[in-house]
Amino acid sequence: MIYELHNKLTQCVYNISDDDFKNIKEKFNDFIYFYLINQPFLSVSLLEKLKKIKEEYQQCFEDSYMGQAKQKGQSAVIEGVLQQFKSRNKLLTDHFNSIQEEIILEMRNDLQTGNGKSKNEINKPYFHLI
Repeated sequence: MIYELHNKLTQCVYNISDDDFKNIKEKFNDFIYFYLINQPFLSVSLLEKLKKIKEEYQQCFEDSYMGQAKQKGQSAVIEGVLQQFKSRNKLLTDHFNSIQEEIILEMRNDLQTGNGKSKNEINKPYFHLI
């Protein structure tokens, strides 16, 4: 899901049509829904990493979209356009690789170890009925 969002943002980095805008908003909503619905199964640090990468992607998207809108309106502000290019560079370089790798590593660790619990502990109930 992270890669799908990243790829869609990268495809639209120079020109965001109205359809692309709607599609990207849907991708963001799907991503948010994914980590909210799976929150009980995610470690706190993994959840924070997912939120962090979503915020950075969203900032890149907003900078690109706003920069493009300013250019279309012929009222391009240099600072806004510079921010747009900084965000584009984040998407087109390996800026997000480290956090993506951290997320993948933590997911692998969780799957292999059962969140640090032994297999016997995972199957034990959290409370006992008296």
